[in-house]
Amino acid sequence: MNKFPPKKSLRARALLAGLSCFVFGSLSPLHGAHWKGSGTGGDGEWNAASNWDTLEVPGGSTDVYMRLASPYTDPAAEITVDSSAPAKFNFLYVRRGKAVTLALKAGASLSGSIMTVGEEGRQDGTGSQLTIKGPTEGAAAVTLERFYVKYDTGLRNSLTLSGSGLTVNLTKNYTDINNGGSLIVTDGATVNAQTGTAFYLQATGSNGLNNRVALESGTVSVPTIYMWEGSLFQLSKNATLTASNIYVNRLADAGGARFEAEGAGLTGMLKVYSKGVLAIGLTDVETNTRSAASKLTIQSTVEMDSGSILEVHVFGSGADGIDQINLAEGGSLKSGGTGAVLKLKLEGYTPKAGESWTLFTGETGSISGVFDFSEVDTNLWDISQLNADGEWVITAIPEPSSLSIVSMVGLIGTAFAGFLKRSSGHRSSADK
Repeated sequence: MNKFPPKKSLRARALLAGLSCFVFGSLSPLHGAHWKGSGTGGDGEWNAASNWDTLEVPGGSTDVYMRLASPYTDPAAEITVDSSAPAKFNFLYVRRGKAVTLALKAGASLSGSIMTVGEEGRQDGTGSQLTIKGPTEGAAAVTLERFYVKYDTGLRNSLTLSGSGLTVNLTKNYTDINNGGSLIVTDGATVNAQTGTAFYLQATGSNGLNNRVALESGTVSVPTIYMWEGSLFQLSKNATLTASNIYVNRLADAGGARFEAEGAGLTGMLKVYSKGVLAIGLTDVETNTRSAASKLTIQSTVEMDSGSILEVHVFGSGADGIDQINLAEGGSLKSGGTGAVLKLKLEGYTPKAGESWTLFTGETGSISGVFDFSEVDTNLWDISQLNADGEWVITAIPEPSSLSIVSMVGLIGTAFAGFLKRSSGHRSSADK
């Protein structure tokens, strides 16, 4: 089923609306408005009267188009939206490589059907950015059926929701972040998706990272999240994610979907399919690096299929030197089938022989199933205690070269002791 409105249909409706405005003129009552600001002088204001046209489609229905930074307009970089601004639209577009900020004042309330960042058929790397910024005092709300962030590659199209005074409500059954799209929730913003809605992170025929959701701070509540190839979801320790079901790498034959998390903000069931990755801690997407260990607290259920990947990084000695999973009361970790694959990665640190770390803490009795250690280098790690009986401890062992040196020193010592013993025996015989 095609979930997206046909492109030709949208164009036809826009042309019909424009034609009706021309034909009926002032005879038509005010049913909607059409953004037509140029971004020069006062035209950059969202609620400037000169920036709006009356549009009425015969039959009484109305289509309202706000083409921000589109081929039709070039608005100011930041548009102020106050409580007296026009409040309703059908479609809002930000595209053609432009960056727009909607700064909502306290009391502002906008509602519409679909908000789209990006343009179908335009994958030229220009990218478009829309930032919706809430007030520093008071509250403002945006209510949408859904939003799309897509139509490019390499996270170039982005939607940023910012500010503790901002609440975004989603009312329909899906929201797409794919094919070059990035959603960032920061500075305490809130996103609420009603029952039956879902986030789709997907990329058709993509290679590598191609879409991302970053919850830096704030709260996101959504019933279901689906992640496919090329998808990255990052949950910061300063954010809260409430979801009934999160499916990582739902198409298990593709691989590459990553769910990165830290802190205690994860609630709901997290399901990681084969080739999907659960990583503790957040990666810098610009440098693909990390700088310090993180801790993830599991308060609900995490299920990992055979062939899924649990990624753990080691940064240094001591409890703070390794990524850890803490099982809180009511939390559980299930490793199904032949087990989730454990990947241990050293981050610029060389372990000393005998150093040990605890991987799982808290209510570890809620861990069930087995883990796949086939990718753990047993020349570097002793995993004999990485189980319930061993209290989930891994220990560094000497590298083979170090073992050889130790063995050689031991042999030399033994030989020298024997030589001293023989020499002492010879002297005793001579004394007699």
